[in-house]
Amino acid sequence: MGAQLTYTIDRFGNMTQSSEEKSVFSQLAFLSDIGFPRVEPDGGGYYFVRYSQQIAPEQGKYSTILDLIPADPTKLDELYEYVPTLRRSLRLSQAARCAPCSAVIT
Repeated sequence: MGAQLTYTIDRFGNMTQSSEEKSVFSQLAFLSDIGFPRVEPDGGGYYFVRYSQQIAPEQGKYSTILDLIPADPTKLDELYEYVPTLRRSLRLSQAARCAPCSAVIT
């Protein structure tokens, strides 16, 4: 789990924290640690999962991204975003990967 902070700098050089995000990264396949299975049994066929949630500022709070990368390289990633103002999650297309997203800040 990691926390990312984003800052903006104005023309006078003043830095202001603009957002804070918590992320969880999990590798579910192609594991190389001794004593662990090569593939996580409950991994659902995914190689890597990234879960990010914005926790500040208040107007973007609870915006969440779930990125599922399949273990099969011929399959496309699955990308979901929870939008609190809509009170529902959205499944995004692959084109959304290049679009600005409130919760994607790395």
